[in-house]
Amino acid sequence: PALSIAEEQQLLNTCKQREDGYWYDVIVFAIDTGVRHDGELNRITPEQIDFGKNHLVFKRPKTGKWSTIPLTASAFEVFYRRREIALIDTNIWFFPVSKSSIRHNWDKYIKLSGLSDEYTPYSTRHTFITRLVEADVSPKAVQHLAGHKSIETTLQYYTHSTNEVLENAITKLEEYKKAKSKKFKSVYNWRFG
Repeated sequence: PALSIAEEQQLLNTCKQREDGYWYDVIVFAIDTGVRHDGELNRITPEQIDFGKNHLVFKRPKTGKWSTIPLTASAFEVFYRRREIALIDTNIWFFPVSKSSIRHNWDKYIKLSGLSDEYTPYSTRHTFITRLVEADVSPKAVQHLAGHKSIETTLQYYTHSTNEVLENAITKLEEYKKAKSKKFKSVYNWRFG
């Protein structure tokens, strides 16, 4: 499942309280970029960051395709803060962590935060993609940002009809009807005598 904004804050606050800036940065970056953990998150180097445009540009190991992800202010701040540390790492990686280390620390912080153990490290990716959908980002843009090979993957697994998505749809329908009704006398404005 995807984390709510409140759950994300609860998780990050737990990292702050434990003064664990490293895992705070890992979680912020994973949620704000939606990168896969193994082969993407744990292999990002400074040369993949366009600091002028605030973009992450890298080749996805799973699909073999190049991706460009514009960075949120929070993700860019993480890169900026961690750049000097990455430059002294043997492999020049921002987050040199193993799959098991990600899982162990994720489970630790989920438990300390009092969040459900149904959240897995993959929830960061699911959260990113779900929020894009809820923000009404086009499925093609979501596909590109997620690095999916086909639009079917994006549509089948990530474009759920959550209450928020359904409410947005009705709001847009009402806005559309209002805009059109300005041109014509609307039957919706007619009142019984």
